[in-house]
Amino acid sequence: MAFNLTGAGSGEFHYLAEIFLSGTTLRYADEDLSLVVSGGATGYFYAGKLPAGGVLVRDLGTFLEAKEAITNLDLTVDNSDGAQSTIINTYVLANKEVRVFLGEGEYRSGYSEVYRGNIARPNGVRWDDDAATYTVIDKRIKDRRYLPLTTFSVTGAYPNVEARYKNTKVPIVFGNWSSAAGTSAELAKGLTVPAVMSSTLTRTFTVAAHGLKGIDRILKNSVVLNPGQWINKNLTAATFRITGVAYDATTDIMSVNCQGIATIGGSLIEKPGRVLRSLYTTFLGLTSGDLDLTAISDVDTASGNEVVRRFIDTEISSETLCAELLNESNTDLRFVRGKYSPKYRSMDLAAGTVQIYEDDLIARSEVPERAEFSVERDPDRFYANRIRSQWRYDPINGVYNVGAQGSTPAYMVNDIAKQSEHGSVVERLLDFDWYYDDTLTKARVQRELSIFTKETLNIRLGLTRRAMGINPADQVRLNYDVFSNRAVQIRRVENNFDDMTTRLSGFNLFMLGMGRWANDTDPSWSMASLDQRAAQGFWCDATGWASSAADPTSYLASRWY
Repeated sequence: MAFNLTGAGSGEFHYLAEIFLSGTTLRYADEDLSLVVSGGATGYFYAGKLPAGGVLVRDLGTFLEAKEAITNLDLTVDNSDGAQSTIINTYVLANKEVRVFLGEGEYRSGYSEVYRGNIARPNGVRWDDDAATYTVIDKRIKDRRYLPLTTFSVTGAYPNVEARYKNTKVPIVFGNWSSAAGTSAELAKGLTVPAVMSSTLTRTFTVAAHGLKGIDRILKNSVVLNPGQWINKNLTAATFRITGVAYDATTDIMSVNCQGIATIGGSLIEKPGRVLRSLYTTFLGLTSGDLDLTAISDVDTASGNEVVRRFIDTEISSETLCAELLNESNTDLRFVRGKYSPKYRSMDLAAGTVQIYEDDLIARSEVPERAEFSVERDPDRFYANRIRSQWRYDPINGVYNVGAQGSTPAYMVNDIAKQSEHGSVVERLLDFDWYYDDTLTKARVQRELSIFTKETLNIRLGLTRRAMGINPADQVRLNYDVFSNRAVQIRRVENNFDDMTTRLSGFNLFMLGMGRWANDTDPSWSMASLDQRAAQGFWCDATGWASSAADPTSYLASRWY
């Protein structure tokens, strides 16, 4: 398709900045704006003091290492009238919150937050006669912590802790470590988590830094104790005592089968979205107002019966913990409208998805006319036709547990046809730190193989103002070049505040090649649209075809999870 330059401009899109100081809020825009708030009774005036806006980049990273990049923003404010000099020398600006919005129209509700951060300290403020520049650090940097937070300190709450555990971390336990955890016969005995003698005076052991839903077995050196050999089990404090049992503080290991942290209502926290919420609110100090609770609920609905668990007793960055949880659960975490907003990575069939057409593209060159559009096959070299994997980490022995196949790694899958086509074996090893159930994790491995035996298509687009409101992990429908109504998941957004254009980079979602169980009302393969073929499962014959072998697009079309 030839590109025809339309001359589409940026229209009346604006960007706003709000700086929250003690006792006052500074409001600026790219031009003088009076915006009406809800109801129309009052409004805000935004002084046109934002000259060169620059580019705001939001990047989710790759599918293999999916985490939104932390971006600093230099906010430049006009100082030709000296107002910023006065403000800087009157107020404390260090660490003050800044919010940036994009939108259009005369109503404040027509603008969405795209960035939130805090003015850096040190070196966060500089000015001259022309402009003041505030370096704004992404809010999420302040939210990071190293977990676990609590230490078995003899100068704190544990003066009589066992000598070998002094100054070690009090663990965090997520999910189901009970004796019946899992679904296969191999899992019947469960894996245990260690317990530390936190008081040598009372022979009290502590399992976690928080309350537990339950403890169903207590073991010494992997041998189950009788109920009469332990007393005073306290789920709120995650403690118990032993009595009438010999214990060597240098060699013996106490452990438990338990269920980890629970909600206030007593439900075990084990769904991926609910675990993410608990990490942020229980351990990082955020509130529910910092989270998109609807998005978190949607993730748990989309992930079906998938559950996770983890035993955390050595310091690890909360960013790493969350990234591993998200990657394993096939989820991306955006920061949208000032809130953490996870999104499950699957085909979105919503009717309101933005359609991208030729006249939405901006020109890369005008003579000759060329669109800012390009496609690249597998730029990150995701391709693999064999995946080895291991899971069910054993915290007592410090290794991944031997799998049902009797060896480590626990599971390996091959695409023989792709290995033959490629002429070699291209292998990837996946370690699952959160997933543990045999059936669910094997399905996750098979899903990875179905995705990465294809060469992903990375699509880059330069677009007019219509794309300014698109967020990372959103999906658009591309209608240009060889693509017709093609679903593209956005991985990178570059908003240019100077000319109000947007550059997007995303992946062709048809590469996922995996579906969900079809509903009774869903069309058959021959009657289904391309989107429906990519989004739902189909019954296949013994050779893996959803239609006749003459239709190559139906090969291995049924991918259920």
